[in-house]
Amino acid sequence: MLITDDHKPYKQRKVRILNGAYTAMALGAYLAGHGIIWGCVEDEVISGFLNRTLYTV
Repeated sequence: MLITDDHKPYKQRKVRILNGAYTAMALGAYLAGHGIIWGCVEDEVISGFLNRTLYTV
């Protein structure tokens, strides 16, 4: 746990990660026929892409 007086950089990082992940996944997921996020997470190809996108530098 980190206690800080300025949460802005942490909030910005969190939002960028979440929005970036969704944006990277959305088009491919839509074209694959997924209408909700849970379907994307269960799809091996899309979830693999998302993991590589988030964890590969």
